[in-house]
Amino acid sequence: MKAPPAPPDEFAEIKKQIATCKEWNQGRLEREALRKEALILDGDRTPVDVVWRRTRALLEDIQGMKGARTSRRKRGSWRG
Repeated sequence: MKAPPAPPDEFAEIKKQIATCKEWNQGRLEREALRKEALILDGDRTPVDVVWRRTRALLEDIQGMKGARTSRRKRGSWRG
């Protein structure tokens, strides 16, 4: 039986994207992206920067949804 393929190394992929993003057509990507948070931005230095920014955007979006319930105690703890 063949072993399943290894999961993708997302940390390495984001690191590669940060290293090569200067070569990309940022204007086109910004027009095509649904949300700017999905892109690699100039301020992104490490994959952690990217994941933190995207996670924060997701949490803010969820909190803005009608009927979203969040704990007041937890609400401010994730903001950077």
